[in-house]
Amino acid sequence: TEGVSTSDIVARIVRDYDTYVRRNLARGYSRQELNVSFIKGQKFKLQNKVDSIKHDVTERFMKWEEQSKEMVGAFLHKFTNPAIEQFFNSGTERIFRAISPQPSPPGSRGASPEPDEDEPSVKKVK
Repeated sequence: TEGVSTSDIVARIVRDYDTYVRRNLARGYSRQELNVSFIKGQKFKLQNKVDSIKHDVTERFMKWEEQSKEMVGAFLHKFTNPAIEQFFNSGTERIFRAISPQPSPPGSRGASPEPDEDEPSVKKVK
């Protein structure tokens, strides 16, 4: 076929040899059919198993993440109604007032008395 070089095909196979062997072992070819040594065959089987476990773990993690988002959403929907939001907001206001209290109004028990100008002030005796 014109435009297709057999040397390019062979070079690609040699360059990606591990990938081709792993794929063919996974398809059911024996290592003897692929002319692969026992050690290399075990290495490729182990790599395939590790990749399978990685895929399973990733898939389960994504499923767990999705379920946890759904559970948090359901929890928030169930427990965030207007009454709870009002309770939370009023609790926040009370905490804010406790942290930074307003100054006491004039004439209240907590206010410090200021001398009136109408009343004569007591002079200190020297």
